[in-house]
Amino acid sequence: MIKKFKKACTIGLSVVMATVMMTTSAYALSYNGSKSYMSGKYYTALTKVKLTGNKRTDIVNIAKSQIGYHEGKNSSQLSGTSDGTNNYTEFGRWIGRQDMWCSIFVSWCAYNAGVSTSVINKTASTVNGLQQFIDQKRAYTRANVAAGKYTPKAGDIVYFKNNRNNNITNHVGIVTNYSGSTLYTVEGNSGDRVKPKSYKISDTYIVYICSPNYDNKSVDGGKDTGNVEFVTLKSGSSGYRVKALQFMLNYWTKSGLTVDGKFGAKTTAAVKKFQKAKGLTQDGVVGPKTWAKMTTVSQSTSNYNANLTKAIQTLLNNKNSAGLTVDGAFGPKTKTAVTNFQKKNGLKTSGVVDATTWKYLLS
Repeated sequence: MIKKFKKACTIGLSVVMATVMMTTSAYALSYNGSKSYMSGKYYTALTKVKLTGNKRTDIVNIAKSQIGYHEGKNSSQLSGTSDGTNNYTEFGRWIGRQDMWCSIFVSWCAYNAGVSTSVINKTASTVNGLQQFIDQKRAYTRANVAAGKYTPKAGDIVYFKNNRNNNITNHVGIVTNYSGSTLYTVEGNSGDRVKPKSYKISDTYIVYICSPNYDNKSVDGGKDTGNVEFVTLKSGSSGYRVKALQFMLNYWTKSGLTVDGKFGAKTTAAVKKFQKAKGLTQDGVVGPKTWAKMTTVSQSTSNYNANLTKAIQTLLNNKNSAGLTVDGAFGPKTKTAVTNFQKKNGLKTSGVVDATTWKYLLS
């Protein structure tokens, strides 16, 4: 009887362990990068990262995969193997801004780890990134940590300040470990590259260590958190967001624009036409107010316009590697891609592109 009981327990335990292994198995990371980046070793390293679903683990592994990445001197040098000094990076291309990139790198790692922007801000500004954590009361000073009031963990975000300017912070990194009062990090834009570094907690270069709310369960109502900002487009802009804009203008103004991703004179004229119709300042610049008016039409499988759907498909292909055919048909594949995007960003998974989903797509 005892032997039978032991055998039953062993079988039961095996079933439980198998179930746990199935539900926690890692899955491949997919990322649609630039041609330059995807030709290099850092893209290869990124695609070898297996996402576990543990956001702390995943963001650290993604950051580590990019160690050694070096900025380029122009938009054709995004592979990470150049030796430029002009702040051109794949991370900047992703966010739409080639600039000082330490904060951009953190946002990029968070995005690829599936972390919602309500948890880690999508921003090029260290000040804005830190402010999110301060507002959420998840920022701890170096003195707090030194006094034992908070113990840093892998996946935390650390903010630094040097004498470069008077901002509350001007550099940021991702914590990979904390041991024996030593903080270990991976940082973008450190000597023009991604580097692993370490600091004693007594180092006054450290100003805040922040604990992202990775386990947040409350962001499920589809509400805009205020941490996402529309990208501003204007004459001279280019890329997939401009293509989406052109599709949207063809819907709103019947302009018949060629969708080429180049913000030229005809696109500017169409923007001004839309702004005039909506009572906006006719400056030809597509900023928050213009986007807000342009994204008032929800799209779904039961109610969609071909041009608006093409805009959605273009955005999903570039922001979420959806692999959709840009055909203007809001079918099952497009709905699934929308749902996946909403889930990844902590939005209500309705499959409907409402104003909030539009904003995330156009950020």
